[in-house]
Amino acid sequence: AAITGLDALPLSPNGKVDRRALPAPRWEAADEGFVAPRNEVERRLAEVWCQVLGLERVGVHDDYLALGGDSILSIQVVAKARGAGIRITPRQIFEHPTIAALAPQAEDLPSERDGDRGDGLHGTSSDAVAAGPLPTELLATWERAHGPLHAVWPMTGLQQGMLYHALAEPESDAYTEQLVCTLSGVLDPQVFLDAWRRAVNRHSALRAHCAWQEVDAPLLVVPRDIDVPAVYEDWTAVDDGTGRSAAERLDEFLASDRRSGFELSGSPLVRLALFRTAAEEWTFVWTNHHILMDGWSLPVVAGDAFALHTSLRTGAEPDLAPAPDYGAFVRWNASRDAGEDEAFWRKQLSGLTAPALLAPVRATAADPRTAPYEPSLRLSEERSRILRDVARERGVTVAALVHAAWALVVARRTGARDLAVGSVLSGRPAEIDGIERTVGLFINTLPLRVRISDGMRADDWLASVHQGLQDLTDHQHAPLTEVSAWGGAPAGARLFDSIVVVENYPIEGTATDGFTVDGARLVERTDYPVSVQVMPGGERLELRLCVDATAFDAAGAQRLLDDLDRSLDALTGDPGATVGELAAGVGGVVSSWSGVGVGAVGVGRPVFEAVVALAGSAPGDVAVVDGGGEWTYAELERASAVVAARLRESGVGPDSVVGLCLPRGALMAVAMLGVLRAGGAWLALDPSYPVERLRLMVGEAGCAVVVRGGGQAGVLDGLLPAGTVVVEADGLDLTVEVDRAGLDAAHEDDLAYLV
Repeated sequence: AAITGLDALPLSPNGKVDRRALPAPRWEAADEGFVAPRNEVERRLAEVWCQVLGLERVGVHDDYLALGGDSILSIQVVAKARGAGIRITPRQIFEHPTIAALAPQAEDLPSERDGDRGDGLHGTSSDAVAAGPLPTELLATWERAHGPLHAVWPMTGLQQGMLYHALAEPESDAYTEQLVCTLSGVLDPQVFLDAWRRAVNRHSALRAHCAWQEVDAPLLVVPRDIDVPAVYEDWTAVDDGTGRSAAERLDEFLASDRRSGFELSGSPLVRLALFRTAAEEWTFVWTNHHILMDGWSLPVVAGDAFALHTSLRTGAEPDLAPAPDYGAFVRWNASRDAGEDEAFWRKQLSGLTAPALLAPVRATAADPRTAPYEPSLRLSEERSRILRDVARERGVTVAALVHAAWALVVARRTGARDLAVGSVLSGRPAEIDGIERTVGLFINTLPLRVRISDGMRADDWLASVHQGLQDLTDHQHAPLTEVSAWGGAPAGARLFDSIVVVENYPIEGTATDGFTVDGARLVERTDYPVSVQVMPGGERLELRLCVDATAFDAAGAQRLLDDLDRSLDALTGDPGATVGELAAGVGGVVSSWSGVGVGAVGVGRPVFEAVVALAGSAPGDVAVVDGGGEWTYAELERASAVVAARLRESGVGPDSVVGLCLPRGALMAVAMLGVLRAGGAWLALDPSYPVERLRLMVGEAGCAVVVRGGGQAGVLDGLLPAGTVVVEADGLDLTVEVDRAGLDAAHEDDLAYLV
């Protein structure tokens, strides 16, 4: 606890306590009430807390959150405790937030000897192939192309999702990440870049590339060494003739660098660039594909690079322990029992009937290279302190506070009372040695379910959101596709379209041999319409949104940030207020999306029944018009019956997914209606899509039958799984009469289509 004496409480003009005028408390334990560690376990835990939280001393009754702890720091606490011979978990820290309560939960670990220091450049041993048996010739082919292999790993669910997106949207720059650092001081460019090349090669995960065409499931192939591409340009010595400033040249480079993308199947998925912008000023750009690593890894690699830079400049041996191998996580992840995850997620998502989606449905395809809007807000030191104080007082993390605030925004804008927002979880298993120093992609994005109860006290509701986040950590490695399926979502459907990520990976301000990192920013994109990024490090908390410009305009993006700002302000107010009272001050539903004023629609008959009925009552009326002419209701009914009968013969029934590879026009309408009359669900396979996107769509949706026609013969050749039935629409006589027995029997609850 922290106690600060005041002569009087500062009051606002309306007579309430003015929190913003309160002095900042000191969170180290006061002498009065301080209880020192009483046994060896408490002593070691106190030392760990002091190291991680930056304190001189910790009493056994001091609260972890009150001392400034959070979910990210809990991973470091667990890792350092393991090094001190104590096994604890992040969940135990939050359930038993004092050393006195935590110590009885701790387990003693046998002492471990320090490993050899090695040369500081590679792990201590080569990882075995962790992806199961692979053909010898395939491994030999990879080695001929990329040199001796260190490992072959299966991808995590998130990595598979990133690969899917890259193949489906090859023009998109989503998941291309750029770390942009401004440096000052004396620098030898080649030594600097060589240090970074060596730092990259130290970590096995950064040497990986993707393989998916020759194997049953996507893999990461990891050579023992890679040649990291690097460029250096001296912009002080070379005039490009345009008169552009260094900032303009940098912006152009960053855009061009993003457009270059990565060849995921072979080239290194990381590259470096260094630009001299003044006598002792530099800009360094590290570009990588997100499939390799998460933000936590950034300061780890940077620290290695800075140490290697010093070593190269001085000629001394690098003082670096062997880098932990990402393969340890791969093996741990492969050994998990998914049964508990499935039970948890089925219960967690039970009854979540519809997603609360912020982005409006797009009328046209988005340009995957359209730059997003990125409004940001850096809170004042005073307001940042208030926000942290409120979180401590209510026993929650800052991350929980921001998740709750964003859930309020989503609820108010969509009208949902039971919703899910995406939460990006660290994914680092505390039981793996050296996990806090391991470089790789551990994060996972999963749904945080939030229920809005207007009459619930705000502090109780906030505590429930905090507990919900803690519950996720025990089941944070389940692939999102499986979680969605366990929750009953149709294949390809999203449970949420906005995510919250807390980023606390400081590099800015680092001083090393000869130079200082004056500034650092991470340029990153996801395929979600809205990403909420929270940077809690430093004195001033920062909020940044990355908003899809094809879903929102600039003003709309700013309104989202303004709503989040108001939501946070409301949550730091009266703890006794109700959730309904808090939400009243947050931006409401966008009326054009909300359905306000639209009358309720009663249960009607399915569309195919209406068409069949019109074919009987008004057979000559025009039903469909396209560039090729007009179709009457009678013609539409007859043609769709032909398609439906053929699909029924092919085994199509309730919830069967039928791919439609057809041009837009009347034939597509006939096929859609035919699928519905057969009882199935249709999935449009646009012939203009990239080949890999079509392959993945068919596989993910589980299409057993595909209808192809309208001059699209050959489009899907070689893309369909073995056994897929292909119905050639151009070969069907759509004018004949067929037996309609068994048609038009679909129920209103059956799946109708996928997008």
